[in-house]
Amino acid sequence: KLVAAICAAPAHVLAEAAAVLDGRRATGDPAFNEKLRVGGAILTGEKVTRDANIITAEGPGAALPFALALAAYLVGPAASDKLAAKWRVTY
Repeated sequence: KLVAAICAAPAHVLAEAAAVLDGRRATGDPAFNEKLRVGGAILTGEKVTRDANIITAEGPGAALPFALALAAYLVGPAASDKLAAKWRVTY
């Protein structure tokens, strides 16, 4: 199953509450990096990070790349590439 979170949610929900980031690559709002570390996440510092079925993103500035990563996971990279070209977004 897909697990996805953006902004503070990777730290508060995935790392702290659900404990699903232990040993997994992840990113989130940099203000919450310590919570991610304590939850066992391997911080990437990327706008969007995918580790198997987990997709995390930094925050509002990463919303479009996050959406494209979700599209790539759910319906394939061809669909997300088509959307990226249409929206003139690189990810």
